[in-house]
Formats: sequence, C-alpha cells, structure tokens
Amino acid sequence: MAEVRHPAQGEVGHELGQAVEVGQRQVGAGLDVEQRGPGGAERGLLRLQTAMTDAARWAVPDFLAAVAVDAELELLVATGDGEAARARLADLRAQGPLPAEAALVAARLSLADGSPRDALGVLMPYADGPLRPRLPSTVVGIHVTEALARRAVGDVTGAGRPLERALELAEAGGSRRPFLEAGGSLTPLLGERIRNGTAHRSLAGDLRETLRRASRNGDGPVVLIEPLSEREETILRYFPTMMSNAEIAAELFLSVNTV
Repeated sequence: MAEVRHPAQGEVGHELGQAVEVGQRQVGAGLDVEQRGPGGAERGLLRLQTAMTDAARWAVPDFLAAVAVDAELELLVATGDGEAARARLADLRAQGPLPAEAALVAARLSLADGSPRDALGVLMPYADGPLRPRLPSTVVGIHVTEALARRAVGDVTGAGRPLERALELAEAGGSRRPFLEAGGSLTPLLGERIRNGTAHRSLAGDLRETLRRASRNGDGPVVLIEPLSEREETILRYFPTMMSNAEIAAELFLSVNTV
C-alpha cells in the first residue's frame, strides 16, 4: 500500500500564497471572460479552498489567513454564488469580529441587496472604530462603500466626507481599484465632490471620466489588477517560511501591527 504523503508546513504556506495570488487575479479580471478564461473564477476558487483546507492544520500568519478569506469571498461573488458568500460570512461572524476585508464584502452585498443602513452598520467599526484594516486598498474600499451607503440613505453631505478621505488616500499612493469597482453609482458622488471643491480634483475627474466611459460602452464595473506594494511583496515572501507575525516583523524592522 502506497504511503500517503502529507505536505510539509512550508509547502502548504507556499501553495496558499500562490492560490491567493491566482484568486486575486481571477477577481481582477472581473467580467471580462476572455481575460479571465472560461471557468477561471471557479477553478481559482477550488484551488484556494483546497489550499485553505490544507493550511488549517498549521499556524498560518494572520495576514495570509485574512487575504485568503477575502479572496475566497470575492471569488464566491465573482462566480455568482452570493448565497455561499453570505453563508461564509455568517460562519466568520460566529467566530468573532469579521476581518476588515470580509466586512467590506459584507457591506457591498448589503448595498447590492438594497440595505444601505445594514452596510453602514457593518462598516462603522472599521471606518471610525477600533478594527483597523490591514491593506491600503481595504481602507479606500471602506471609505468608498461608506460614501455610497450614505448617499443611498439620503445623507449626501455625509457621503462627501468618506469619499474625500478615499480620494486623499488614493492620491497618496493607495488603491484606485475600489473606486472603479463601484461602477457608475459612484459617478454622481464624484461630480458632487468636484463641484464642492475637492482637494483632489484631477484624480476625481479622471475617475469620473473612466466610469462614464465604461457606462457609455455598456461595461460593468471597471476592475484593475493592481500590483502589491513593495512592502506587501516583501512580507508575502516570508509566508512560505511559516514564521510568526512577530518573527516577520522583527526580521523586517516593522511593527507586528504592520505585518
């Protein structure tokens, strides 16, 4: 009888990191089937979930676990399985506060369901509360989604504040992707920021024009595949070693919170 080979801890960490990267690329391909490839999101989801199952036996660094969960949720939405995404979110809530990345997906689902007040309730602990997101793109996404939710409940003035903060962060080197993922629903808010004298007029104008062009062409939300920052890439290289967050932080002279 052949011996069953169990993957080593380092192999599991490497495969999970690779599966997350593949999953993020499939999400980044958005609705473009030619770019994504037939069934690409489904294959990416299967690979990621297999890697997550293997990694469950090991002490995976918190950062990698968070981005893996985020990629799984986004892939579930990308495959059109919103119910499975909601069920996964319910499982995560039963374990404690949602990771910020998962909370952002939950808020977007609430908005899509026509429940902007629920979206605001999900976001507030992360936008102005104690649960700080790990990724710059998540911070921008939370502010953008808060702006959309506030506008949906009729608080146009209140919507301007988080959108201005999102523009500030994006112009300082944060992610622009959350603006473009929001699609045409963000165009009126960007126009209002420009009319009200945003400090980021050029960026707001570029984003509004990109969203208008996508709307004229009948495209869905514009999704870009953005490279990780240099710091994020450096941290990701340590995941296959399965070092603890504290060990990675000490090696890179960073705080544990940054890792």
